[in-house]
Amino acid sequence: MITRLHLAAARAPTTFAEQARLVYPPGAKHIERISVLDFYKQAQWSGFNLMGGSRTALTIAQDVRQAALDGTLQTWGKTNPTGSPLVKIPAEHWKEFRLYWEQCFRIGPPDGQIVGFADDNSLVGTNGARTTNDGRRGYLNVHLDLEQAKALLA
Repeated sequence: MITRLHLAAARAPTTFAEQARLVYPPGAKHIERISVLDFYKQAQWSGFNLMGGSRTALTIAQDVRQAALDGTLQTWGKTNPTGSPLVKIPAEHWKEFRLYWEQCFRIGPPDGQIVGFADDNSLVGTNGARTTNDGRRGYLNVHLDLEQAKALLA
């Protein structure tokens, strides 16, 4: 039974370091994630030419899918668009689903060229691998392990 004496003895952390030790105990690995949208922006900044045709963007998406399927790139996504947390996407998911990367970009007329980046990652997800319209939806708001994603750009 918890008494007032016990509650008084359990002092709340007062510094950020004390709070961090509670959230990330010794030995715990803090995982940093990057949204797929920000990953594409980083790729552009790193020298990949994504504007214009979509060949480079498609190749990057295929590399992400293969690395995720191989288990060398951890991915997370939401199972529904409203309020659900990011959850790990199992590697085997990527066998039947592809990265729906097109939502990362603004596409311009007249011939559907990439003209810029989208403002939001929430619709970047996974769709059935055969076509984007086969009705099979996977995850939304896909994120990548930051360190593992950097290795893809190297």
